[in-house]
Amino acid sequence: MRAFVFGLLLAVSATGCVREPEGPPEVPLLPGGYRLRLDGDRVDPGQFVTEETPDGVRVTNGPGGIVWRPQDTVSVGDFRAEAAFTLVGAPVAYREGYGIFVGGRNLDGPSPRYLYLMVRPTGEYMVKRRVGQATETLVDWLPHASVLPVAADGETPMNVVAIEAVGG
Repeated sequence: MRAFVFGLLLAVSATGCVREPEGPPEVPLLPGGYRLRLDGDRVDPGQFVTEETPDGVRVTNGPGGIVWRPQDTVSVGDFRAEAAFTLVGAPVAYREGYGIFVGGRNLDGPSPRYLYLMVRPTGEYMVKRRVGQATETLVDWLPHASVLPVAADGETPMNVVAIEAVGG
């Protein structure tokens, strides 16, 4: 039986590439039982701040990375992973992406695997698969009317991002 973990993917560069750490990754425990894996080995986990709020989890980050909670695992059957993101303080034309991932395996090991869906505040989305150091683009950045952009400085668009698996 396989177990899949889903979580949040935050502030990955526009290319979606990540650098694999040379040693074992640092996977600190965050509030609410969440785990964190940063993109690269030269970033400070202290720059990635999470806090639980009555509405969910608030993330303030500088470096890119993924956040997940091991208890959010689906072993068999259909599922829907969904998250609402409110972007605060991004200027017009800001291009960093954020979104969710599913199918997470070996997330705290040297060769993580997952499928991810990202949006960015330019009104675009993309879908990629990560296997170890490699990422495969399944859908490259495309505009979509459902992705709310930052149209004026000071706006705080909220985008709901979801991945659904039905029938295996």
